Amino acid sequence: MKNLIQSLLQACRSAVRKTSESLSLLVNSKVSGDVQGVTLMPLESLLVKFQGIQDQVLGIATRIEGELKGFLLLIINTDLVSHLLDLVLTNYEAYIREEDLTMNLEEDIIKETANVIIGSFISELNNTLKLSVSYSLPSIAVDVIAVLLDQLCANLALECRNVLVFHINLKFAEHRHSVSIIFLLKPFGENS
Repeated sequence: MKNLIQSLLQACRSAVRKTSESLSLLVNSKVSGDVQGVTLMPLESLLVKFQGIQDQVLGIATRIEGELKGFLLLIINTDLVSHLLDLVLTNYEAYIREEDLTMNLEEDIIKETANVIIGSFISELNNTLKLSVSYSLPSIAVDVIAVLLDQLCANLALECRNVLVFHINLKFAEHRHSVSIIFLLKPFGENS
């Protein structure tokens, strides 16, 4: 398991570099990122850790398929979403038409950001572990973190004993935002 964690941490560091480059292009502003650490914990400890936190967050969940199975959950503070939207509106103001503002621009930015982060992570996971892993279309919800985790963990309670949490900081134009990648991995050899 220690080798797997080290490989996942290496993949995460590479993914954060790629994510920073891609998000810099998306928001037309310098984005940098770093991995603050990784924590392996029992599933129940994860639920207890976040139980008392009442702040609303953005949760983006996707199913991991292929040679590794499980779920990947991004936890993003809502202030990061507001900051991304402000950057896009400021930097692309000349290109945005009035009818574009009537569409759900915030949801589109969230989806694109999620695809950049998750896609980079899965790509680096495939490269680092030499596995074939893919992901499903992410679902997005805004809620208290404990509620998001309860819903996701209910599906995995019998299949997943431990979770990996990657603690990431992203910096946009001198503003730091934290993003957590929670990797709920089924034990090897599971078929479903």
